[in-house]
Amino acid sequence: VDKFHMQIGSKSIHDCIDCPVGKITIGSGQSQCIECPAGRIKGKRVGICEACEKGKYRAVGQPNCQRCPVGKYGTMYGAVSIDECLNCPPGTFGVLPKKNVSDVFTCCEPCPSGKISNQGSVAKTDCYDCMLGKTSVSGDALCTDCKAGKYTKISGSYCEECPSGKINRRNGSLICETCEKDSVPGKDSTSCVCDKTFYGVPSMEGGDGCKMCPTGGHCIQTDTRIQTIVTKEGFWRHADSSEEFFNCKDFYACSSGQWNESCREGHRGPLCNVCDENYAKKD
Repeated sequence: VDKFHMQIGSKSIHDCIDCPVGKITIGSGQSQCIECPAGRIKGKRVGICEACEKGKYRAVGQPNCQRCPVGKYGTMYGAVSIDECLNCPPGTFGVLPKKNVSDVFTCCEPCPSGKISNQGSVAKTDCYDCMLGKTSVSGDALCTDCKAGKYTKISGSYCEECPSGKINRRNGSLICETCEKDSVPGKDSTSCVCDKTFYGVPSMEGGDGCKMCPTGGHCIQTDTRIQTIVTKEGFWRHADSSEEFFNCKDFYACSSGQWNESCREGHRGPLCNVCDENYAKKD
């Protein structure tokens, strides 16, 4: 079987010749071979056409099953056309598999971080850089914006924190800008805030600028606003919106704290000069 002869009345097995590649005979004593259908090829078993392996295809007339080209892979047995080979997905590029296996993991490798590719890419050089302000994780199909407070030094790189003293406010920003005088980057480097010993809102953030902490006040943290200025010991102010601090008549009556918490126990009122109930001043 899988042999044929064309001599009438032949009596010798030596007159039988092998069928061409891709063809078989059905039964003995055949005078011609028949071609395996598309997607199949002469197999190890005599008289049987076996399906092409995954990652290979065979059209009618082709002698052998052909491997899907680089940049493509196959997932089904018996493919009949190159059209049944699938493109490597975006963010990857095609490689020759080291084993006789065809799937997206063995035929397609991910592009490096900071780079992406079009589907069906055939080489690592087909991976191209993300633009400034964007990056990707290895194998990502799309570049994504760097988060506010971060940027990329060069195209195709990873997102990193803005340099010391600089911020950016929006996702995908291309550059970081320097905070104005007397201000520093705030949390996550997405805005500028007043530095220690200053209070207010920087003008670049829509405020009136950073001002020196007033006499009698403590601006001990960054981003101190007028409402959060801490009153120094021996001083008093009448409201958290006031920039004016007054010397207390009795230094020890006024403790350090927020504007409404700066009188010591037993004292209250303006300049902490009024005694609470059950308290009295010494003569």
